[in-house]
Amino acid sequence: QASQPSEAEPEINLVPAGAPRPQVREIVRYRCPNCGELVATVEEALMHCSNRDGTISSPSSEARAARGAGRTNGAAAAAAAGEAEAGDGLQEQPIAFDGMGRPTIVRQVDPSTGSGRTIVRNEDGSRQTFDQESVASLANQTAEDASKALLELSSHQLRGLVHEVGQRLLEGSRLYHHRMTELEGIGEQLNYDFFGLTADATESQLDNAYRKLARKMHPDKNGGTEYAKQRFQQMKERYEALKKRHESKKEKVEDEDEEGEAGKEEKPEEDPSSIQYDPNDRESMEKTLSKMLGQLKNIEIQMQVLITELERARRLVPSSGATRP
Repeated sequence: QASQPSEAEPEINLVPAGAPRPQVREIVRYRCPNCGELVATVEEALMHCSNRDGTISSPSSEARAARGAGRTNGAAAAAAAGEAEAGDGLQEQPIAFDGMGRPTIVRQVDPSTGSGRTIVRNEDGSRQTFDQESVASLANQTAEDASKALLELSSHQLRGLVHEVGQRLLEGSRLYHHRMTELEGIGEQLNYDFFGLTADATESQLDNAYRKLARKMHPDKNGGTEYAKQRFQQMKERYEALKKRHESKKEKVEDEDEEGEAGKEEKPEEDPSSIQYDPNDRESMEKTLSKMLGQLKNIEIQMQVLITELERARRLVPSSGATRP
């Protein structure tokens, strides 16, 4: 069939504080109806291969119906816009359509809580719902039990499950990076406090504060004990962390200046580590699902470690009006 979308699962890389972190993104590709190559847009897919007489391969009946419905039907038009209001105040985002342009897979999100679920509408009119509970249950199963559970799903239902797991992975990654950013911010604040500086201190002010403390805390002036050496090393590490922060800010400004001069002529290269899957290929979806479930488990483990570190860091932040000892 012509121009079937190929969805992608985001690659999640958990990194230590201060290290550059990859952007989490989903990639959607469209398949050329003749050669099968994946391209960026449905228009490119239709134009990719043309017949010898110069005519262009026409889209499938499903694609034509979906597009036509998108122009004439209110619900499908809202779907084309990306988001439609569902019942009970839920926001509904269509994921897949049938030959008549009607949504067969949708994701509903409660704006008040942020909780979401993916609903698959089966051919017999029944519905299959995948939410946080069902994803967690699957992730906690053994590989053998999970494989048996997947065998009970149709390919259409499996596609809905893959989408829901992908959304859970995206949400978990965003929350992890949000908390990591908070932890880094607290660490930076504590480092500045240690040197008696504020966050807007210049690099020169930082250097001067470091030299003063280095003379005061040098082990040779504090008995040369192991404790004195440890304190001096910790002070040096705080200084190096702040210096690195200043350098990264400079590099960011320089990069932005270079990008401004170059304009938008060059497109960014795709991340080769991102995983794409074909929603019409069951084996592809199963492999992607297995990898995403593993990443979900990993991010849960890392999240617990991060939460512990964040709670400890929050306790170290001086309360309003407190003075530095």
